[in-house]
Amino acid sequence: MAMYNSSLFASPFGLVLLLALAVGALYFGAGQIAAFLLLVLLLSASARLWSRGVLQKTGISIDDGQTACHAGESMNITLRIRSRSFFPLIWLDVVVPFGERLLLRAEGDAPDTRHAIPPEQQVTGLRERFAWLLWQQEIACSETLHAERRGVVDITHASLQAGDGFGLSACHRFAELDHPVRFAVYPRLMQADVRPLTRQLSDAEAGRRGQTEDMTLLKSSRPYQHGDPMKRINWRYLAMSGRMEVNQYELITPGCITFVLDLFSFRYVETYTTAQDTRETRVVLRDQPLETMISVIASCIRTLSEQGMRFALIIPGYGQREPVLLPPGSGDIADEQAMEALAAIDYRGEPALLPHDEIRRLRRRFGVTQLCAWSSVPSLAAELEALGLSRMRVIACQPRGSAQTTETLDALLAGDLIAGLPICADQEGGAA
Repeated sequence: MAMYNSSLFASPFGLVLLLALAVGALYFGAGQIAAFLLLVLLLSASARLWSRGVLQKTGISIDDGQTACHAGESMNITLRIRSRSFFPLIWLDVVVPFGERLLLRAEGDAPDTRHAIPPEQQVTGLRERFAWLLWQQEIACSETLHAERRGVVDITHASLQAGDGFGLSACHRFAELDHPVRFAVYPRLMQADVRPLTRQLSDAEAGRRGQTEDMTLLKSSRPYQHGDPMKRINWRYLAMSGRMEVNQYELITPGCITFVLDLFSFRYVETYTTAQDTRETRVVLRDQPLETMISVIASCIRTLSEQGMRFALIIPGYGQREPVLLPPGSGDIADEQAMEALAAIDYRGEPALLPHDEIRRLRRRFGVTQLCAWSSVPSLAAELEALGLSRMRVIACQPRGSAQTTETLDALLAGDLIAGLPICADQEGGAA
């Protein structure tokens, strides 16, 4: 939608021109013409002062309330306008920008609706028009926003345009919100069957403090003491040295499923021909499969949370963004933190970096690690194994890779977790 334009007479150039014409008419003795020009000058100057005055005295805020929902859902917000100008505000056009990418749209707007704000920007957002606000008057407007896709947007300002009662002048300014608002659109949720994940959990006996011993991870050994179980005796060492030693194993957190999003596996490099008939390379992101995988992770986490099970989440860092590691937890708070982290992903194909120190420190608590990748050949498998994660599985968009790799890591298709999930075709995404 286009912005409203002021009359030429209400612009600085028009005011100077009207004054010059009035002075010229007086000089040549055309009194009636000079009086008319002075009247137009007075009206134009008053209109400009009116519109600028009411605009500078107008404040805007968004009430506290719902600021997050999942893609495909809706949220209600309340926009509040206050006028502290002595002159009445005849009309006010408000645009709350949500950015260039469509995340949220007002109910009733078409998905391709764009709003114009200076300097010649076309953005998605919420547009409202208010009329007849008197001095010290406040007006509120409730609006329903539909979440189109996953993402996060920070609202710090709004575009305001106001006019005078004569219809001659329309002024614009960006107004800071009284309190910045952060809208988060969580990944789209689907019905998830997590039984293939829970079957992979260790069935070791629970130890003290809610931990288990992983019988596949030998930590150390100690001399035999009375009462130690026979199955823990290191029989090979006994045969070699004649001394009885008891094996001690690594402690892990039972019943925890850790999701690691392998962002780097969703990019590839392609060669293309330029307009100058030269061959160059560029990074391409499989955008839709990545969005599908993010939704699969969110759906599995929500189902695990509803069942009271523990989960953890690792998202590599990229660009200027730091890695995200949410330690094992359960309940509403852990679920909300995971949804916030997944909603904030804005990967464009940059190199990915894992939080090595934190993974080493918490590796015993991660339980079974689900490496979520484009194919059954993840790019982070060797790096994670070097960090001490040996209980790894793969959730892939499609089966692909050498037999040698799939023998060491069990691969599970995303379609096995989400009923009716379409197969992620190997299509090119947008160039990053």
